[in-house]
Amino acid sequence: MSFTTLELNNGNTIPTIALGTWKAAPGVVGAAIKEAINSGYRHIDCAAIYGNEAEIGQSLQEIFAEGNVTREDLFITSKLWVEYNTVAESLEKTLSDLQLDYLDLYLVHWPFVKVGDEPQNNISPLDTWRQMEEIHDKGLSKAIGISNFNTPQIQNILENARVVPAVLQIESNTNINNNILIKNAQKLGLVVESYSPLGSADRPWAKEDDPKPLEHPVVLEIAEATGKNAGQVLLRYQIERGTVVLCKSTNPERIRSNLNIYDFELSQEQVEALNALDIGFRACPFSSMVDADHYAFNHEEVLLE
Repeated sequence: MSFTTLELNNGNTIPTIALGTWKAAPGVVGAAIKEAINSGYRHIDCAAIYGNEAEIGQSLQEIFAEGNVTREDLFITSKLWVEYNTVAESLEKTLSDLQLDYLDLYLVHWPFVKVGDEPQNNISPLDTWRQMEEIHDKGLSKAIGISNFNTPQIQNILENARVVPAVLQIESNTNINNNILIKNAQKLGLVVESYSPLGSADRPWAKEDDPKPLEHPVVLEIAEATGKNAGQVLLRYQIERGTVVLCKSTNPERIRSNLNIYDFELSQEQVEALNALDIGFRACPFSSMVDADHYAFNHEEVLLE
């Protein structure tokens, strides 16, 4: 199964679909990595906080040993967690766990830093970014980027950066499509990645009555019209808007099904119908940090001119 790619501002390309590994438990994530790569995925999205990078690293080594896929064939991302001593130390641990010499992309997971439950408001996103530039200088990550930032925060980094961010990763699904932020980031030269594209109904803090994109009648209607399933429609929705889509599964059949989104398109009318489902519901608000100075989601996005 083939996939499309987007060009990053460093000249490298990024596959437009990735296997996400959040909530992929130790003991099963390794098998999911193997299934995904054997099925044709070439982009794996990781993070230190997910607690499974060591198992992912072991699976990658086993895959490389088989000789069908090389390190250079894959695009591997990880993320700096909000509690860190130095960026260099955090990345060293991630590379050790993943058993890799470099990443293709390293992201600042959130714009704030905290110790325990206390935000460290004296450490700005730009302070963290300076350290990100240093690991980029050393070739430890081919590209660096940001996650869960708002437009003014992106602009502040761009205005002061020596190495500009290549990617913005944000939540995007039909509950909260983030259309304005996506357009702003793309206008500013960043590739946007969409996480939780299906709504992340299996997140630990989910409530039974939370809105579920996979069950929405409009999504089901479009699925029937296109001959696809609801998940494929929601993933294709992200592709249609020019983003990279991150889809997590440990189920082999679903891993393969999620990749099968490049043989159809959504009409403009269907995209607009999905856009109209936005209710501003965020699955991943990091509510405990809402009062942090650098918390991004208190900002109301305005389309850049």
